[in-house]
Amino acid sequence: DLRTGRRTQGQELSRVLGASTTYAHCRKYLQDWTAAEYNIVVNRIASGLSVLFVNGRLPANSPVIGEIQKAALSTSGDTLFISGDNLIAAWVSEMPASFEFSDAVSADHFASSATIDLGHVRLIDHVWDLLDTLSDTIAENFTIDTGGYNIFERPHTEIHATAVLENGESIFIDEGSVVRAGAVLNASGGPIFIGKNVTVFENCVITGPAVIGDGSQIRINANIKNVAIGPVCKIGGEVHDSIIHSYSSKVHDGFLGHSYLGRWCNLGAGTNNSNLRNDYGPVAAINTTTGLFEQTDRQFLGLIMGDHSKCAIGTTFNTGTTIGVSCNLYGAGFHPRYVPSFMWGTPPERYVDYRLDKALEVARIVMARRNKELSDVETSILMQVFQDTQALRKGGIRT
Repeated sequence: DLRTGRRTQGQELSRVLGASTTYAHCRKYLQDWTAAEYNIVVNRIASGLSVLFVNGRLPANSPVIGEIQKAALSTSGDTLFISGDNLIAAWVSEMPASFEFSDAVSADHFASSATIDLGHVRLIDHVWDLLDTLSDTIAENFTIDTGGYNIFERPHTEIHATAVLENGESIFIDEGSVVRAGAVLNASGGPIFIGKNVTVFENCVITGPAVIGDGSQIRINANIKNVAIGPVCKIGGEVHDSIIHSYSSKVHDGFLGHSYLGRWCNLGAGTNNSNLRNDYGPVAAINTTTGLFEQTDRQFLGLIMGDHSKCAIGTTFNTGTTIGVSCNLYGAGFHPRYVPSFMWGTPPERYVDYRLDKALEVARIVMARRNKELSDVETSILMQVFQDTQALRKGGIRT
């Protein structure tokens, strides 16, 4: 479930739709984790219920959501909502007992008596699409989440007398959080939301829009702007226009820009990524479905890194680089712009498969440092990803 701002995409859709009961559909190997993580029913719905299916790639602030809800409630029959070849939503007036939850749900799953063409509808087609709406999402989250609060009260917080809060009416600091000496929080360009038990260290500069999740740390002299940082992250250096999901660390100096990091990632000291080509041209990135690089029509794109991946000190990543799940990278020089999941290696030498048993051992050690345990469900997910990406590793590194 990708982070879009203060919350994840699934959480935001659930909030916007406002349903009394939310169900989730996902690939079968993810269903046990999803059910436990979000405390919802996954891949099963009781027969006889009226259900609105919504494409998980539909942005939560999409203007068509209201149109879909209104049309669904005004009809007594089943209705499909489409945009080109994409199924955007489906209203099922009475859930059949025979419904099959396969990995992908398409229009073929619904015996619909009506179809509504919504015209062009923007969907989240790539991870980097989330960066385009990041600032707007943070602003919307701030308005919703601070409604009814007196921003200036800030109870049970510690804000040093030398800290600077510019445009303070757009800065929310939750209980248990600390802002130390010399820190600057500048909300002139967008709101800043500091979650619970966050520590903003000395001489940090946080320029809004920005979200800092519960239990995170913004380390000494950090410079961050237009970021969504999830819970229990440690962030230092320069981070701009990026999303860091949760439980990830970029503690030291180095630049991270126009990037997305998953869960349990770690960037070693002095890690840097390029987010702009030297010729200022459009950035190409890997399509892992086709195995080919394709134009993103973006001038700025940095690093996309999957869960549990890590890199050593001084690591450098080129513009538009994608790193899979549970990679361990080190060494001098730019790494290739695509490294499949479960690979270990260095640019001047070679890359080999990251042994599954070793990768799981490292994950257990890392999670234990945050008082978390690698569950049997999470272990099975990583094992499934390892198996599913074998062909990509055999296909070799792509530059």
